[in-house]
Amino acid sequence: MKIRIEIEGEGTHWYADSPDIEGFVALGDSLEEVRKLAEGLIYFHFECENIVIEDLVIEETILEKQSAEV
Repeated sequence: MKIRIEIEGEGTHWYADSPDIEGFVALGDSLEEVRKLAEGLIYFHFECENIVIEDLVIEETILEKQSAEV
């Protein structure tokens, strides 16, 4: 099963959503944290739907914003 997630980050603020799962949101303080949270939430979502995931492939799109210096 392939799930797309879109991750955006700036410094210590990271956000992930998925066009494949309605209402999916993960927030973290680092890219690695938001990745781990997103994977866990994907499994949780499908577990609640009584769907067993045997092979999960997460396709990421990452956009890291640069802070504007004043």
